[in-house]
Amino acid sequence: MHEVGVASGILKTVLDTAKANNATTVKEVGISIGALSGVEQHSLKFAFDAIKADTIAKDAEMIIENLPAIGLCAECGKESTPETFYSMCSHCGSPTLEITSGKEFSISYIDID
Repeated sequence: MHEVGVASGILKTVLDTAKANNATTVKEVGISIGALSGVEQHSLKFAFDAIKADTIAKDAEMIIENLPAIGLCAECGKESTPETFYSMCSHCGSPTLEITSGKEFSISYIDID
């Protein structure tokens, strides 16, 4: 479960940001997760909740924005919504689908006091 390591990295960034801004409380952390990022959202939230307990982020809520997977077909030029990195174009069946969105993973915002 690599989500524990990911959650740990998020928490470190959140706490470093809070410290740099003289914050005493972290209220919310926004995360953007692409459908093909490989991050399991429920496990990430669980891990984040488990490791934030003795920090100024102990009451922080993690808000996740889901980003859809989008692929652009090199053959027909149409967009598809692929299920995996190796999906075929849903319009023409071509295997030349280039993933243009859905791999993202980032901290969108940190709400502090």
